[in-house]
Amino acid sequence: MGGGFVFADCSHFSHATVNADYRSLRDAIVGALASQGIKASFEKLPNSHPVYHCYFDFDGPPVGADGPLSRRYPNSNHIVRYTEGVETDGRLVTLLSSKFYIHAWTRWGTRPGQGIWWGDQNPTRQLQFGVNTIIFALTQEGSLTHRLLESMR
Repeated sequence: MGGGFVFADCSHFSHATVNADYRSLRDAIVGALASQGIKASFEKLPNSHPVYHCYFDFDGPPVGADGPLSRRYPNSNHIVRYTEGVETDGRLVTLLSSKFYIHAWTRWGTRPGQGIWWGDQNPTRQLQFGVNTIIFALTQEGSLTHRLLESMR
């Protein structure tokens, strides 16, 4: 509550264990806030949320590993068209993605043409969303950056 920001990214795929892990992560964050006397719940962020527009412009969250997985496994639906967040006192304190951006940020574009399904994916938009998230977290009202600058005045 001192101006920090949590970004968590995991898989929300249709596999029951993964869904349980995702729910456990949400519950842990809500529980941590509750231990500080803050009643919180996750809400879907609208596509107009500043995190999608603070540097690079997006119509909503870009596709993560959920896109290629849906192409690879067409009989299951992996696409998640939103991110979730917790706001307290008008400030987004937690952004939770179930888009599995970690795959885009670390594996896409590696070993292209070698038959590995993520190797030919272009991670540019996903990396840009990472930049947006960092810029948003540092510049939103009440952030650590704002508090530091105010303390220097």
